[in-house]
Amino acid sequence: MSDSRWSRNRGEGHRLVVTVVRAAERLQKAADRFLRDYGITVAQFNLLAALAANRDSLPQSEIGTRLVVSRANVTGLVGRLQRLGLCRVDLDAADGRIRRVRLTPEGRRLLDRIEQPYFREIRRLTRGLEAARLQHAVDTLERLLEQL
Repeated sequence: MSDSRWSRNRGEGHRLVVTVVRAAERLQKAADRFLRDYGITVAQFNLLAALAANRDSLPQSEIGTRLVVSRANVTGLVGRLQRLGLCRVDLDAADGRIRRVRLTPEGRRLLDRIEQPYFREIRRLTRGLEAARLQHAVDTLERLLEQL
């Protein structure tokens, strides 16, 4: 393939995708560094936050969809959090086939410890962007997600 064809096919869409991927990689590394002090991974934090946002409980079958991970990854993730005492799995009272993942009091305490430093770090990372730019970026990325 000639360089000119490769160069011609680059446009603003390509630039957006490359920039999003680069930003995501850097944000992932920053999140890993931040959460290391709390003894959890980004995936574990995301699950704990999802549980907290859903009255401390989610059906295990729904976690993969919400976090965009496979069933096998959900099982491993839930297992690791259980071993850390941060969540537990109970059978649903109304339908015993459903396994509900619940935040434990220890998991809630960990999230409470993380909350203020986490949002302070988010403000630090986005401090150079005014609200209108942030909203535009969110709108653009949400439209991109809808198309995927």
